[in-house]
Amino acid sequence: MPPTPSPAGPSLVNPAKFRPPAPLDDLLRSIRLSGAVLCHSHMSAPVCVSVAYEADSLAFYEAVEGHCEVRFDGMTEPMTFEHGDVLIVPRNLRHRFCIESDTNPLDLRDVLASLVDGEMTDENDMVSLTRAFGMHIAFGGGGTPFVMRMVLAWVDDRVPGPLLDGLYRPVLLKGFGRQHSALLSAIFEEADTQRESNFLTQPVFIRLGEALFALALKEAALRDNFSPFYEGLSDPLVAKLIGMILRDPGHDWTLDALSRATGLSRSAMSWRFRTALGMSPGRFVTHTRMSAAQIMLTSTNHSIVQIAEQLGYSSEAAFNRGFRKWSGTTPGKVRVKNYPTRDFARDRRSA
Repeated sequence: MPPTPSPAGPSLVNPAKFRPPAPLDDLLRSIRLSGAVLCHSHMSAPVCVSVAYEADSLAFYEAVEGHCEVRFDGMTEPMTFEHGDVLIVPRNLRHRFCIESDTNPLDLRDVLASLVDGEMTDENDMVSLTRAFGMHIAFGGGGTPFVMRMVLAWVDDRVPGPLLDGLYRPVLLKGFGRQHSALLSAIFEEADTQRESNFLTQPVFIRLGEALFALALKEAALRDNFSPFYEGLSDPLVAKLIGMILRDPGHDWTLDALSRATGLSRSAMSWRFRTALGMSPGRFVTHTRMSAAQIMLTSTNHSIVQIAEQLGYSSEAAFNRGFRKWSGTTPGKVRVKNYPTRDFARDRRSA
């Protein structure tokens, strides 16, 4: 029940106390970025540019003027991306922006190298991504224009991010840019203002980027025909299980426990979960636990044994095997890589 106001009048209460029991709320709160750059791109026909980002990054595009075709590796049909639309492209998905041409695509890295050469350093002769991406990048044949604003975002892999990890294919939100035009303009204008200070821009850019992704992915989750993970949120029983697992990853989430929570048999629950999300309940539990483990390994002084116990593993050896299978490395190496000179045994003694 909501807290009772004091006799002197209503009190201000942390809104977190009124959080709804909704998995989407938990998932939106899980969006964390480690870096972001906001910039503008001006293209003109005929042109086709190929884009591929690193494995830990994804992109948010807003079409401001004109239209183009966007083609994706592994997808036969192109998307029409036009004024007022927003497009989110997940990790590891090469794509091409084409205007009146779809042959001999330029590589965006080569375009950027030629355009920002000599502009990558600040007054202290230090490499400055903020300065480079602060430019309004323009290229193409000089014909029909296409202008877009974009956020290139790096995911914080230390934080469980199932909403971003569940993004398996591009999300095109028709009309989203027009619907939220005032907010989008304010965010990009604020980014330009921050660049002028040329100091501590990343903390601000990261928060602005997180706000945009949270708003857009909330809309994506409420629309139809997106990735299996997002479609799973529309199934109330599957959504209930997602929320339970995210809130307490260390619980003993056996198939029996999950089936009891839904009132379904084990086979019916597993089939419904797999159909909705494209993965088994066990795989989702493992992913959630290991993502939580990575946070604890890099941000706490808990021993590996303590982390294993908190996440429901019967032994350190079982946890080590599971973590190595999930990440390709060991918990110990993750800890040493992030804190090469830190004495965790001393930390625990002084805690």
